[in-house]
Formats: sequence, structure tokens, C-alpha cells
Amino acid sequence: MRAHLDHFLRYLDAERNYSSKTISAYSIDLYEFISFVEQRFDARSFSLKEISKNEIRSFLGHLARKKLEKKSIARKLSAVKSFFRYLMKNQLVESNPSKLISTPKYEKKVPSFFTQEQVTALFDLIDTTTVEGRRDKTILELFYTSGIRLSELIRLDLRDINFSNRTISVLGKGSKQRIIPIGTKALSELENYLSVRSTVSRNSHRTDPQALFIVSSGKRITPLAVQRLVKKYLLRISDAKKLSPHVLRHSFATHLLDNGADMLAVKELLGHENLSTTQIYTHVTMDRLKDAYKKAHPRAVK
Repeated sequence: MRAHLDHFLRYLDAERNYSSKTISAYSIDLYEFISFVEQRFDARSFSLKEISKNEIRSFLGHLARKKLEKKSIARKLSAVKSFFRYLMKNQLVESNPSKLISTPKYEKKVPSFFTQEQVTALFDLIDTTTVEGRRDKTILELFYTSGIRLSELIRLDLRDINFSNRTISVLGKGSKQRIIPIGTKALSELENYLSVRSTVSRNSHRTDPQALFIVSSGKRITPLAVQRLVKKYLLRISDAKKLSPHVLRHSFATHLLDNGADMLAVKELLGHENLSTTQIYTHVTMDRLKDAYKKAHPRAVK
């Protein structure tokens, strides 16, 4: 079974283009499942056909007794289901014992976000008289006006910016490419930054010729550097504990829906595979509508 798992992990990398982080998570979860089944059968060698839904349910019970959060249990079950779908596809098992096992229900956390007024204040606070300031404002502007992920921003190259079409091309999860429209302000900030990009590096002859965002060494900016600079600016408008680039992505999606954007369009802009992932933002907008209703309508329950 461990050999089949190794083949499955290579399949995720070579054919499904999963990120190394995702493959690592699958590996951890599935090796835990295999170890549990080995203990249950009291043997390292057994037939895949011997694994039934009872073993999978026992595994879920084992995780629950360890007091894992339902979200973590659901993730591990998802890995098991994916593994058995792979085994079925390759005719290594005759039936899928995980098919009829329901995923544990858990409450999805409503993402944190900034108000439109806070975002406006954020951009007004950035000093663009310095080269780093221009770069930083461009980074923040792209996060908010395009909703891209940190990993997507890091990978941006100069060629990914299309000024004539007012779009950027990003490489998302699973190496899926998508084209995202960007606004006039973001384009303006990009032009301002590109006019001084070459002076960011202290060693111009060592500057990465492709990377859009670089640091003083001339190398492509790192995820940690972006996280730090984003947190530095966000602390000026918020005292929240979690201040990351993802908050700007959440704000992007929330403000689009607040202003009447179609959910399917928002799904495509965010690069979500499933609409259910995007629907979490409707809870944000609905909560705000309910709050406004309670405060303003004479018949609302006070």
C-alpha cells in the first residue's frame, strides 16, 4: 500500500501539478491513515481489498478521539477519498470504500477584511517618494485590486503585465493560469514602480531580468519579505492579530460582492475551483446587510 501511495504522490506532482505544500499535506495525512490500518490489521502487508468503509470510519473515530478539529478531520478524509479514486482509476481496487462516507460538517470561519474606507486610508499613508515606497504601494495595490494570492504575486514576471489590455497573467494553484483585469490605479502604480525598478537593486548587473518585484540584492522578492512589508503597513490602519496579504484578498472579494458583482465572476477572479469556496464571502455581505437592517428598519427586532 505504501508503494501505491508513493505512485499516487508522484501522480499529483507530474499529472495534476499540485504544489509541493499540498503534496506534503497529502503525504502526511495518508501515511497516518496507512499506519492506522496497519495497526488495525496488525500487519504491514495486506490486500487493498481488505480495506472497507469500517476501517475508514474507525480512522475518523480515532482522529476524533485525538480531539482534532472537524476541519482537520475533513481534510484527512478528503485525502483518503482522493487516494481511493486514484486506485479505482488505475483498477487497483474494485470498489471505493470511501465513496459513501460523509465529510464531517464544520463551521467555516468568515474571513476578515477591511472596509473600503480603511483601504483608502492605507494607500494614503504610503510614502512614495522612495523607491521602496513605490514598490510597496504597487504590491499592496495589486493584492487589493486583483485579489491574487501571495504565491501568485511572488511569481509575477515583467512579461505578465499587459498594459494595453489592462490585465495581468498569474499562475495559480495546480499551475493553472488565469488572466485578471486590473484597474487604472493599479496600472498607474505599476508604471510608477517600473520607472524606478532598476534602482531598487544595489547591483544592477545582478538584477533578475524577469522578476517584477525585486529587493536590494537584485533577486526576486521573497514571500517572507512581502508578508513583513504588508504587515508593517496594515498595522497603521488595524490592530487585528492576523494581518497578512490574504486580508487584502478577502477585502477584494467582499467589496466586489458588496457592490453587486456576480459570484461566478468573483470565483473566476479568485481562481477558486469550487463555487462553495467563494460563497463564504456571501456570509460577510449578508451579516452586514442584516446589521444595517436591524439598525435602520422600524420593524426590525432591536
